[in-house]
Amino acid sequence: MENVKADKPRVEDFIAYLCQNEIIDETSAKRAFEQIGRVDLRFGRIALLEGFVTPEEINKILWIQREAADKKFGEVALELGIMTEDEIRRALELQQDELFAFCQSLVLDGTIAPQTLFALLKGFLERGLEQEMERRRTAQKVRVTKSIRDALKKITVVSPMPGTVVRIMHMLNDPEVDLREVAKVIGFDVGLTAMLLRLANSAFYGVKSEVKTVSKAVTVIGTKKLRQLILSAALMDNFKNLPGSSLAEFWERSMRVAQWSKELSRFAGQSEIDEFFLAGFLHNIGDLILYQHFPTEVRQIEGLVREGRPRGEAEIKAMGCDSPDIGSYLLSLWQLPAHVVQAAMLHRHPRGQIMQMMDISMEAKVVNMAAAISACDESANAFGEGLRISRVVQEYQFVLKIDARQVTDMRDSVDRTVDELLRWFAV
Repeated sequence: MENVKADKPRVEDFIAYLCQNEIIDETSAKRAFEQIGRVDLRFGRIALLEGFVTPEEINKILWIQREAADKKFGEVALELGIMTEDEIRRALELQQDELFAFCQSLVLDGTIAPQTLFALLKGFLERGLEQEMERRRTAQKVRVTKSIRDALKKITVVSPMPGTVVRIMHMLNDPEVDLREVAKVIGFDVGLTAMLLRLANSAFYGVKSEVKTVSKAVTVIGTKKLRQLILSAALMDNFKNLPGSSLAEFWERSMRVAQWSKELSRFAGQSEIDEFFLAGFLHNIGDLILYQHFPTEVRQIEGLVREGRPRGEAEIKAMGCDSPDIGSYLLSLWQLPAHVVQAAMLHRHPRGQIMQMMDISMEAKVVNMAAAISACDESANAFGEGLRISRVVQEYQFVLKIDARQVTDMRDSVDRTVDELLRWFAV
């Protein structure tokens, strides 16, 4: 292993073990080792990966840390009964464990499937090359940086939902709600009224006679879709004057991931497909928060990206957190369902790590897959796009048993619907 100079013999031994058994070659090992520095080793992400916390619990902990400047993530998790002392100790140890980081780097690189890798790691450790896995440094205390605390304080007061929308959403959460009462509340909002009437009269619903009243529109659209559409319209209105970013392009990307999420969930036989649409639509809301409230940091992030840093790494360096963290935190403040919060937090997460996580909702997995498929549209040519789709579909078989041809067949439907949606919302 002359080509790979590991700082710790244990990592070097594991690399030799993998290469000697022809599991990976030295080039792949060297690449993964060099990428260790890009593995996200923040305490909360490790705890999530190990199944010690859920995405919703991370936001609960961060909420308390927002004001308690001296409280560490583990401290708060222990006080809330979310993590045990052993779990906190384990997460701290993994944070300092270069072998753990190397294994995550292999997963992120797609070199070895997570289940295969950790079976190999178990065999390696049992060979006697490492007799004591649990001896790690625990002295280092992990603190939330000032930049994260400042970000969370801003997010707490950012973009509150309009009172009319909050009231409507509460009403629609009641399965026995009187739709006539919902229609009355909608009628107080001119923008919502116009949007719903446009939608009810669109070709999508195929109503034979013109829909002229809000009460009729509510009946035509239905309770579940109404909830989705009102929240979407309110968000688009909330950020309509945002400077420094192309909102039309942003909402088109959001709609595209939303519609792919819906199509994939329909193929999977899910019953609540509109919930998948909503999770997809809100998945990257953190990007808008960055542009709205962190213009200085955005300039720094964009500079790092121009230098060749991956977007997520650049965000963490500039702010101490990334846009998925910010978006999921905001959605949790708005008390949106757990699967919507998870989808926002994990939409950019490497699929190899999604495979390792426990209790992740189907919505979050599908949105992660939909974002990857949507990104294939950016290919320069049809051939390159087709190859990318084939690779994505193969990598996401753990989420959905679908083939590339079936995904390609969905493309026209997704494109048509997104175009129609953008006209409805008058972006």
